[in-house]
Order: sequence, then structure tokens, then C-alpha cells
Amino acid sequence: MVSDKVIPLSERLRTRPNIESSVRPIVLRFRGQPDKLTIDIEKLSPGRGDMITPVNDAHELHTAWAERFNAQDVDGMLALAEAESVFVPQPGVVTSGDDARGALEQFLGIGLPITMNVRNVYLSGDIALVIADWSLNGTGADGSDVEMSGSTADVARRGPDGWKFVVDNPFGTS
Repeated sequence: MVSDKVIPLSERLRTRPNIESSVRPIVLRFRGQPDKLTIDIEKLSPGRGDMITPVNDAHELHTAWAERFNAQDVDGMLALAEAESVFVPQPGVVTSGDDARGALEQFLGIGLPITMNVRNVYLSGDIALVIADWSLNGTGADGSDVEMSGSTADVARRGPDGWKFVVDNPFGTS
């Protein structure tokens, strides 16, 4: 006999009130007889905001973001940003909130994986300036040839839930 019981993560992690509110529930499947119970935690698949592991090293923040980008996980990408953060989708255009989500979804809509190479990380206590080179190359979802690249100038802050973007500026000083 198999039965599913959904336990919201917020109930399981009451000791961590700062956990993201968009976290999805974990599904537990109970198998076995009443006297012998086996619990399997269903592996959550990427692409739905399920990647919730905090980033504890500023040098790894862009790698985690690129993994979520390549999994088409906009919720996971946004989980790596502070609530009041800004995203600069093109030079001179600053977005936040729903506008930042829309801009990220446009990048994801290109339909190509991102390549990211962290060049420099400058730390000052709980603040980091990260310079990384990125590129999107290939045939886009609409059939057009895509050659996009840039060098970031991103600001991140270490908080109780690890390192998160405060300013996500993929085109750096352009």
C-alpha cells in the first residue's frame, strides 16, 4: 500500500522563519506494513523553483544561478536574489519585482543554456562584488541565430539564507 502525504516545508522548518515563501511542499511516500515503515522522500525535479539549497560561498552564486537558468527555473533564480534586489536586463534599464521576473523569463525564452565563468570575487565582510563572463550561443527557440555575451558587475550579500544577489547586472559597465 502506498499513500502520499504532503507536508508543507514551512511546517517542517519552523525553526527557519526566513525560508523562502515560494518553497514547494515535500512529498513523502509511506510504504510498508504498519509494523515496518519505510519512508522515501520523492526527489524534486528542477524547473519549478524546487532548488532551495542556499549558496554558502560567494564564488558559487553564479554557478548556482546558471544551473537554475539552464533548468528553466525562474523561481529558483529569483530565490537567489534578495526580495528588494534589482535586475538590469539591458544597460540603463533597472527592474525589480514582477518586472524583473518578466525580464528573466524573456532571457529564458531564448531557449539556450547559459555558460558562466566567474572571473573575480571581491569580498568585504558580508558584501561581494562578482565579475563573471557569460554567453548564450546557438539557435534560439524561434529558430534565429543567437550570439549574446557580457560581463557581469553583480553585488551580493550574505544573509541567514546564504549569499543572494542585491544587484544583478549582467551587462556590467556597458
